[in-house]
Amino acid sequence: MLSQIEQVLLFISFFCLMVGVGCSIEKAQLQSVWNDRRSFFWGLGQQYLLLPTLACLLILGFGLDPLAGGTLLLIACCPGGTTSNMFTYFARGNVSLSVFLTFTTTLAAFVVTPLLLMLFGSQLLSQSQQIQIPLQNLMVTLIASLIPVAVGFAIRLKSESLALLTEKWGARIGYLSIVLMVLIWYPKIYEILQRQDLTVFAATGLLSFSGILFSFAFSRWAARLSPEVARTLSFETGIQNAPLAFAMITLNLPKETALAVGWIPLLYGALSVGNAALFTGLYLWAQKRQKLPAQASESEHLPA
Repeated sequence: MLSQIEQVLLFISFFCLMVGVGCSIEKAQLQSVWNDRRSFFWGLGQQYLLLPTLACLLILGFGLDPLAGGTLLLIACCPGGTTSNMFTYFARGNVSLSVFLTFTTTLAAFVVTPLLLMLFGSQLLSQSQQIQIPLQNLMVTLIASLIPVAVGFAIRLKSESLALLTEKWGARIGYLSIVLMVLIWYPKIYEILQRQDLTVFAATGLLSFSGILFSFAFSRWAARLSPEVARTLSFETGIQNAPLAFAMITLNLPKETALAVGWIPLLYGALSVGNAALFTGLYLWAQKRQKLPAQASESEHLPA
């Protein structure tokens, strides 16, 4: 668990970053999200069907016990996390689409998450007969993601120059938040490695990794969506709301059992950040490589 000081530092850095994200959104982008419903529904389909399917394959492939496997499936059935908005921004994806998908899946979690659990795993967390959705955690998620984005968007409407400056500093603070998360979580992950089953560790890390990878592949080559949208949907699919999953475990399981598996969503949250950072680097590298031939072609046609 994070200390209060760690929570405050991460909240401040994340809030500032999301204000910067809001400053990058334009009216035309919001309109394009509304007009491009195909990308939106493709994103919902991947999050609601692709990730739980991948979780089931990992549970079977690694032979996880019902409790650990049920916890992994629970994570896959949760709504998207706000961290996806941050990495979408860094990877130059469609921020408006990312924010809208996070907002929609969070609101729908009251109904969709229990339905997904029944669809993909009737024996999920056998000690619990009913899965409760913690309203407080959902509200915190909405507030944490929407308020700073709305503040940034308001700044953009009032002054574009101020918005550009805020976006610049928001990005810097965002990079700082990633560094802070790595510094905070590294010793915690090392401790988990020393005393927990490595198969659960591997399956947890592969859930976010495979979610990002397959979502991008399906979006780009099966749905024929643009690279920008594909990058966006990959983060929306591969980064789930780990704190919400932790809260659901705490509410639905006996204390001893919750302590035994509560580390899994926390580990998922840490590893998903690492996976998202890796893919962000790959996306930016690919964009840079695509620009080089185009620039070389333009230079060849310039008059001597």
